[in-house]
Amino acid sequence: MNQTKEKSRLLALDRQYQPLYDELVRKGTSTIVTEDGQYIIRWEERNYAHLCGWDFFRDKKKTIPGNRNDFYKKLKRGFPLESYVKPSSASRFYDNGVQDVLKRVKDKAGVLPEALRLESATTVVQSAKSAVLIFFGNTRWALGLGWDEESNRYYPKSLLALDVHDKKVKRAGSIGGRLSASDKFAHSPLLRFGNSRIVLC
Repeated sequence: MNQTKEKSRLLALDRQYQPLYDELVRKGTSTIVTEDGQYIIRWEERNYAHLCGWDFFRDKKKTIPGNRNDFYKKLKRGFPLESYVKPSSASRFYDNGVQDVLKRVKDKAGVLPEALRLESATTVVQSAKSAVLIFFGNTRWALGLGWDEESNRYYPKSLLALDVHDKKVKRAGSIGGRLSASDKFAHSPLLRFGNSRIVLC
């Protein structure tokens, strides 16, 4: 596999899906309401690179970390980023000792557009990962939230191409909350982007 060509293909997909994230950024926030409270998610340009699985650098040797807002803007403008990105450490994958550095980036690209539309999420669970507070998603994807002290809001921290009930996603012994069926609220303002409410049964 030619990694440069594969990077180009994956970055092109990230650019293709960028308008979905643009809409979330434009609206500002979405809200998940649970029996225990609510999670207000702040959508910002700087989080997109990590959701796609990339670390971004200012130099081609990839020694100087870049501003993730710059990644977002350059991606949108069609700037050739292949020499300035590499899979984030959390995205690196080993199969029987053989590293496929782009596998999880490919997996993320496969579920990214569905995850960014939000409506197909069915479940909220407590996270099995210490750096992530909760995940929400369905049998194909799980989007994890971190906490931003500055904005006092949650933010999108992790996207996994895994069942939200997978042991790598859901904390062992925790009980997940089921989101209302999408068809029940298909025409409801509760599922709008931006300051929307994704309501638990």
